[in-house]
Amino acid sequence: MTLADDRTMSTLIRERRGPIDRALVLLAALGVVYVARQVVTPRWRVCIDPWVHSLPRDARTVAGHVLVWTFPMAIFSGITLAFLIRSRRFEPLSLTRDLRRAVTDALWATLIGVVAVVAVAKGMGLPFGFRIRGWVLAANVVSNGYEELVERGLIFTAAWYALGSRLAAALFSGLVFALGHEQYPLPLRAVVAFGGFIWSWIYARTGNFLAPWLSHQLADMVLDVILLT
Repeated sequence: MTLADDRTMSTLIRERRGPIDRALVLLAALGVVYVARQVVTPRWRVCIDPWVHSLPRDARTVAGHVLVWTFPMAIFSGITLAFLIRSRRFEPLSLTRDLRRAVTDALWATLIGVVAVVAVAKGMGLPFGFRIRGWVLAANVVSNGYEELVERGLIFTAAWYALGSRLAAALFSGLVFALGHEQYPLPLRAVVAFGGFIWSWIYARTGNFLAPWLSHQLADMVLDVILLT
């Protein structure tokens, strides 16, 4: 089945194949992320943590975001995504497609996401204030790109490829995204799932990877400044 044969498919999908192939693609995407998180990352940290902890505090923050926490998952996901693109199942990632709509969608998604987090955080009694941590804000540009590559670029697109529904795939991606944030209490993890759903949705609407990446970055910038956790 080609893209022209199924109008429900986004330009994220180039060619959907049979049901076995669809299931294998989704299982492979999940397996790659799981192995990278549970097997590769701990071993990578054993190697690199001594060097990271020898750095000054600000440099250690940047190194953690860029080279430690999500770096192995991004590498493994990027390789898998490249294979799926080269095999003509997925479309190549774009940072320019429908650019105006991508930026507009990123802005409204950011607003909705920030309001949701603030509402839940207030209900939990979490402290608010004003604190600018420039190194964290800068390093998040890279780590948020990593997360979006894993969660939207690979997991969401693989789920859409397998399930044939952008709504089901967006819900699935949001759930997987929340499961990867076990450091948060349950109410905040629910908001993370909601954020993952929104970012998947705007990625599907625009076909532009910039949309979820930009929205993720803007939301983190606002929340890192006002939420003192």
